[in-house]
Amino acid sequence: MKKDYLKVMEIVVSAYTEERIQSYISKIEQEGITEHGFPRLAANIGILIAHGRKTELRKYFETMMEFCITQIPQQNIPFINKGNDFSVREIVFAIVELEKSGIYDKETIQIWRDAMALIVPEKCYSVIAPTPPTAVNNWGAFNAVSEQARKWASIADTTPYIENQIESQLLSFDEAGMYRDPNEPMVYDLVTRNLMAAMLYLGYEGRWKQRLESILESVADKEFLMQSVNGELPYGGRSNSFIHNEAHMAICFEYIASTRKKKGDTVGASKAKAAANLALENIKLWLRQNPDHHIKNYYPTESKIGCEKYAYYDKYMVTVASFLYLAYLFCDDSIEPSNCPASDTSAYSWTTTEHFHKLFLKADSYFVEMDWNADPHYDASGIGRIQRRDAPSAICLSLPVSKKPSYSTGKENPTGLSICAGIKIDGKWAFALDKDAIYSIPTHHAASDNAHAEWECSIAQKHTIRQQCRVSSNGISISACSNAETAIMIPVFQFDGANRTKTSHSEKEISVVYRGWICRYTTNGKFEDIGQTCVNRNGEYQVFHAANDKSVEVKVTIYRLE
Repeated sequence: MKKDYLKVMEIVVSAYTEERIQSYISKIEQEGITEHGFPRLAANIGILIAHGRKTELRKYFETMMEFCITQIPQQNIPFINKGNDFSVREIVFAIVELEKSGIYDKETIQIWRDAMALIVPEKCYSVIAPTPPTAVNNWGAFNAVSEQARKWASIADTTPYIENQIESQLLSFDEAGMYRDPNEPMVYDLVTRNLMAAMLYLGYEGRWKQRLESILESVADKEFLMQSVNGELPYGGRSNSFIHNEAHMAICFEYIASTRKKKGDTVGASKAKAAANLALENIKLWLRQNPDHHIKNYYPTESKIGCEKYAYYDKYMVTVASFLYLAYLFCDDSIEPSNCPASDTSAYSWTTTEHFHKLFLKADSYFVEMDWNADPHYDASGIGRIQRRDAPSAICLSLPVSKKPSYSTGKENPTGLSICAGIKIDGKWAFALDKDAIYSIPTHHAASDNAHAEWECSIAQKHTIRQQCRVSSNGISISACSNAETAIMIPVFQFDGANRTKTSHSEKEISVVYRGWICRYTTNGKFEDIGQTCVNRNGEYQVFHAANDKSVEVKVTIYRLE
């Protein structure tokens, strides 16, 4: 329901106390607007005020809005332009919502409109495609939407600029309809597709309309297969595991729901509505935590564990609300949810193109995500996600560990970590974690009650490991075999930033108890604690090996404590 999106937006904005907002304003008074967190917060406060929420912040909003309309349109100021690509759209949305509400007089609204009409795109934005266009990153899509928003709101019409920006973005979609931002981060695939959907919502009728509609439709059914059983966006690359990730899923599925309803596909619309609701429930789960966090761990916010330099609280907390507003716009309250693949008992298997190198397996309440060519700046190759519906996502592994991640961990990682196979070479273990391991593209299939995949991996250019993964309602089985001593690397969850798990292990079994659930590993080999711990965005993991001569199997089950 639309009101649910507004309610969650209000919870997010409420995380910014009056004291925090005053401090933010003071910073802008001294430094100017140097990024898009401040305009984003201003816009979302304004949108909520327009709907009768957070009205106690009106005086702060007016001060923030004055900074935004004064500084964003200005040119040739050193601290400007670093966030305008994002901010213009958001300020326009706030103006439109407040104009509809009648809260402000026409003169005030016109002052805001006139200020935003002063924008010259080529001087306002950071990422501008040349003419004729070449591929530019997703910021180009953001500012295209900002310009379409100005056109939609009858503030300005820069159609030639919009057309060129959109054409530049079309150069980065793969054959499956997924968006290839540099190094293929999963967040920005979905973000950019959602921005193209926003173009259409905002009345884009240009030369690329049918192409955009075709791309979005081509990937729609695949999006269901990427959503985890806990409603989460796939892991992989930058900006991952933040609470705003699932807002992108909600946008996507609300768009699918509304477009399928228009086509008369009520079943597909209901399925998409269920998937959007599942994503929103994941956000609500994290927002119920006290103190609040903008990333999926419980480390103190000031520690910045799991965060890139740009991903600080003031910017990325309000981002949840910012993108939920798009889901609000797309939301059609007349569509009733049913079930979606993430919430039902179905089994399926699917792989992306080689560009995104992802395998997804799901059966009943279990879900597996595997990456066969991971970006080592953020991830490790192998199985990086095993979830069971409703269980804490991190209890087994929700994203892998990079040895040298491009985000803060508070310590150095001694190794990368995923659920992957390894082989002993000259008395030392070598695991299929990084670019030195060459994976084959998995073959896969699904039956009515299970999903299965097989792949091979070459290590040190001459040692081949054959691997299998099977998912059913009874759990997950992972096996590996080679012509030498073989092992499977196992993550054992230790610490989420505030709470320690309860773990126990023997040669044949490992148990992790966390938040009322148990993750249990069993093997036909022998478990060994190798004395290393690693940190990813979710917390700290202890590294174990399950080893055996030439062939080893590990079974994973996750279940609720009685």
